[in-house]
Amino acid sequence: MRLKTLVVLIVSILLIYGCGKRVSKTYIDNQQTLLGAYINGDFAQAFGYADTFAKEVEKDYPQDVYVALLERAKVAMDAGVYDKSIKDFQIAEKRFLDIEGTIALSEEGSALFLDDTTKEYEAEPLEKLMISPYLALTYWLSGSFNDARIERNRTMVKINQYIEAGGEETLYLENPFARYISGIIYENEQKFQDAKIEYTKIKKTAPHLAKFIDADLERVKKDTDLSDLVVFVDIGRSPIKFEVKHDPIEVNNVRVEIVYAEMRAVQYNVKKAKVVIDGKEAGETMLLHNMADTVLKQFEENKPKMLKSLIARAAVKAAAQAGGNKLAEQGGTVGAIGSLISLGSKVSSALERADLRSWVTLPAQVQMFRAYKLGAGKHTIKLIYLSDNGNVLGESPQKEVTIGEKQIGVTHFRVVK
Repeated sequence: MRLKTLVVLIVSILLIYGCGKRVSKTYIDNQQTLLGAYINGDFAQAFGYADTFAKEVEKDYPQDVYVALLERAKVAMDAGVYDKSIKDFQIAEKRFLDIEGTIALSEEGSALFLDDTTKEYEAEPLEKLMISPYLALTYWLSGSFNDARIERNRTMVKINQYIEAGGEETLYLENPFARYISGIIYENEQKFQDAKIEYTKIKKTAPHLAKFIDADLERVKKDTDLSDLVVFVDIGRSPIKFEVKHDPIEVNNVRVEIVYAEMRAVQYNVKKAKVVIDGKEAGETMLLHNMADTVLKQFEENKPKMLKSLIARAAVKAAAQAGGNKLAEQGGTVGAIGSLISLGSKVSSALERADLRSWVTLPAQVQMFRAYKLGAGKHTIKLIYLSDNGNVLGESPQKEVTIGEKQIGVTHFRVVK
């Protein structure tokens, strides 16, 4: 009896101590300070918090290191810290491509007895698709157009891998932002036929852009004397995950409850922006890519597989608990082992949490505006943010862009609220 009590006590301590950090604090909990500054539009302060956050994650949550780098990369981009953004995007992308579909058996085992948050984060296809166009844009903003061109080539490879190779099943991943930035890089290289190919594909998959794309297709046929400006605006926040309890399941006379993730859209006030160039209103931004829709569609694609896995894991835990209960009735060493099995199953089920990780600094929408024939030289750009009914909600800081001879200039803004 003493042995049984001792074993149960030791297992309790080990399980609770080993999972203590996960019980009291999680990766998601630790993001809140960063997100507070980010949502308020204080990107410089948010970058400082993102840097601290990434370092804390590296220390306490090694399975989340690379998704934390994605967050820091995006915040750094929005704060104008382009060298840091580029480095973090590159490191995170390399790791996500290395682990694609190869989560280790040891991690699968830990997930079996704890939960999916113990596994290394594996980026979703839409997240991997967004890294390269953001990298291309960040290189361009930093003044390294040649690196942007190389990253454009990698964007094309990913589009083929994740979208075109999958046929009808992966059409929901279509990314007009990735295609349009690739197109304007082609234009800057004077590769107008390649640009036309990307613009034609945008027209086919994004009907809301048909009129705009038709005009661009006509233009590149006969007028390639560039001195244009393209403004990209990230608006709102991508949908976020939240935890839900599944109805209890009874397996082998053991009542099991599981928790799982659901996803919901995040409300935001700014819906579009007036673009002011050199002190004059030039027009309004338009929707280029509805990232929120893509995130929600991908989540629904993944959901049946996720629930099936969670229910299967609950069944394994229930079977272990039932077996442990039976062995515990026998007393002695065998009973102590049974108590260990039963207790381990009960504690791991109680500690289980839904996997709420995702790239949360992604926008809900990418909007754009293109101004034609501004002329080479320096230009100032400012945005006036508007609500759905056209009310002014604020304005951006002013930025300066230099357009080269027969080239396209780009700039980027971020508004979260």
